Order: sequence, then C-alpha cells, then structure tokens
Amino acid sequence: ENLLTALATSAAIAFENARLYKFELARRKQAETLRTATTSLSAALDLQTLYQIILDSIANLVPYERASIEVMNRGCREIVAVHGPAAANHPVGQKYPWDSDRWGEWSDLWKSRRKPLFFRDVESESWFIENHHNEMFRSWMGIPIIIRDKVFGLIHLDHRKPNFYTEEHAALAQTFASQAGIAIEKTQLYQAAL
Repeated sequence: ENLLTALATSAAIAFENARLYKFELARRKQAETLRTATTSLSAALDLQTLYQIILDSIANLVPYERASIEVMNRGCREIVAVHGPAAANHPVGQKYPWDSDRWGEWSDLWKSRRKPLFFRDVESESWFIENHHNEMFRSWMGIPIIIRDKVFGLIHLDHRKPNFYTEEHAALAQTFASQAGIAIEKTQLYQAAL
C-alpha cells in the first residue's frame, strides 16, 4: 500500500509537470506568434496595405472565418478592409450609420471599456443588425483600435461556430490591436508628412 501510494504521488507529480511544460510551450509559441505579428505591422507605408497586414497577422493569433476593420467616419461605421468569405457583401468603403438610439453614443460605448466585446452566439443578441449574421456566422468579436486614447475603429472577427471566442482570444487580440493602433497612427503621420 505504501509503495503504491508513493508511485501514485510520483505519477501525479509527473502528470502535473507534463501539463505545466505543455502550457509553457504553448505560451512561448503564442508569445513568438504575437511578436512576429506585431513586427509585420511596421512593413506598410500606406493605410490600405497596413489594414490588410493587420487582418492577415491577427489570423495567426485568433482564428476567424471572416474579418473586417471598421473606422468611425462622420457618424458612420466605414469598412476599410475585409478578409474571408462574403467579402463581396461587405465591400471596402461600405458605410453603415451608427444608431445611437440602439447602441448608445460611440464614445460612451468604449469610454470605460478598452477591451474586446464578444458575443458567443449572435443569434441571441438584439444588438446585431440582420446583415451581420445572415451568412451563418455565429460568434463575433469586436476589438477596439485605440489611437491617442480614443477608439478609432474596430477589428471584427466572425466565426461560424457558436461559443468560439474566449477571454484568452480577447486578451491576445487586444494586445495585438494596441500595437496595430500605434502602427496606424505612425502611418497616418507619415502620409500627412508626405
């Protein structure tokens, strides 16, 4: 009995060490992927190219089936980049008026919230407009892009599986979006200087 107890204790320690090792390897891989993704942001000198790099890079961090970047422009959400299926239904340049009666003021929505907003199943959310989920996308995450302490726009990620996005996805996406905001601001300043 003593021998079996000792073996069981040793086995439990070995399993825990293996779990921790696997967790640490995953974290290192995630950190390296994040480093690579943020490094790629410095490659663009124009906004349109940068927006595509942002969507390509975030795919390595947080899986999606469709992604877009929307910016707030004169009271409207304007799509400035799209990637994935159904991109033709949401073309670059498409504008959607911001319905402050339904969602509140844009600045108020993000004033205290500097982190992603995600819905596990958009079919159960009254917040969504019909055309956002009529293509069978069920999970949605909006990651704020912050420039000069204001929310400049959102990176939208869609997935067909309900309950796909997690708090871990949100934290990783926000870290990346913070770097994307810095890259967008630098590109805007560069283009203004030209």
